[in-house]
Amino acid sequence: MATQDDHDRVAMVIMQLEMALALARGKKLAQLTTNLEAALTEARTLHSKMLN
Repeated sequence: MATQDDHDRVAMVIMQLEMALALARGKKLAQLTTNLEAALTEARTLHSKMLN
């Protein structure tokens, strides 16, 4: 079972990925945007599993 610290860490990673994604989109870095979107999807999936 995940602890609150684990939840907080994953939430922080999600926030950091979202910020990086916004910057990548702003600079029109297509490959980086694709990679960050995939990482964000994976992090959100993990976070969702941790909550259930």
